[in-house]
Amino acid sequence: MQAQDLKARLAGVQLDAVYSSTLSRSRDTAEIVHGQSSLTSLPDLVERGFGKFEGRPTSDPETGPEFQRRPWSPDDSLDGGESLNAWRVRVRRAIDTIRKQHASGSILIVGHSYTNRMILSIILGLTSEQMQSFDQANDELYLIELESGSSPHLWKLITEANLKDL
Repeated sequence: MQAQDLKARLAGVQLDAVYSSTLSRSRDTAEIVHGQSSLTSLPDLVERGFGKFEGRPTSDPETGPEFQRRPWSPDDSLDGGESLNAWRVRVRRAIDTIRKQHASGSILIVGHSYTNRMILSIILGLTSEQMQSFDQANDELYLIELESGSSPHLWKLITEANLKDL
């Protein structure tokens, strides 16, 4: 349903390309919305590996408190996962790949909550503390305008679901 809503929101927007993670949720959404645009899945856009915390809710009494302390430590691989620094390098590689393919135009990236936050962090030059300070819901849509020699401009679509963000 969220993918269909996104498709409706993007009606009339000419996309030059659509990129997604290789994970099925992201890829399935991109399949629904890409229309006539090319669609490319990049492994570097997959969600961060959370090691021993993978698939466990943050409210889990056994691992939740520990997880709340650890994911923002730059070199902590979360016992078999991916460190914040390694993840940043991987997502930056995806952004660089996309920008090399498309120096201009309208590009849609269909990602995951934490990965989308990392994309914003990289493009806007945010610190990890700033990145921690916001969430992104599954159905939120951002527009980032990049122009050579200028700071990026960030636009967020406000809907009934995220009116609190005003």
